[in-house]
Amino acid sequence: EIQETQWLAALKAGRSFATNGPLLGLTLGGAQIGDELKFEAAQSGVKFSVRLRSIVAVDHLELVCNGRVVRSFVARGPIDHGDFSGNIALKDSGWCIARASSDGARYPVLDNYVYATTSPVYVSIAGKVPRSPEDARYFAAWLDRTTEATAAYPDWNNDAEKRSVLERLWQAKAVFVGLE
Repeated sequence: EIQETQWLAALKAGRSFATNGPLLGLTLGGAQIGDELKFEAAQSGVKFSVRLRSIVAVDHLELVCNGRVVRSFVARGPIDHGDFSGNIALKDSGWCIARASSDGARYPVLDNYVYATTSPVYVSIAGKVPRSPEDARYFAAWLDRTTEATAAYPDWNNDAEKRSVLERLWQAKAVFVGLE
């Protein structure tokens, strides 16, 4: 029971990853997955470490910040393990993750491709809130499509249930429109 409690606490703290095979580790500026790094100003050199252990080789192992690859670690062919470190600049508030993937299926992983991602290390620069108008527009449009499909769904228990779900979707869209 103690292990389960520790596992749930770690999950609630954002210390998690998703995978169909590879195991990943990430530290950034001494922070672990799920932590928040706070800086008063942009940083030119923040230390990172990325760790990979996998039952199959991956074609890509990357450090990604705010949706952009800032470092790639696979250079000469697929790898199944490695420890990588260095420094990166952090100019904007947001997040950083480690991710790994293959270009196709690899036995014994029974999936279309091999994939793993860590949860983020969050970054705050000068207290600024991360912003991505492009992402906000994407999710607002996605919610439009979801709302359209939901409105056409025929098997509601009653009209109140349908109205409640549609209202939640409209509220969600309003949040993203406000972020554009």
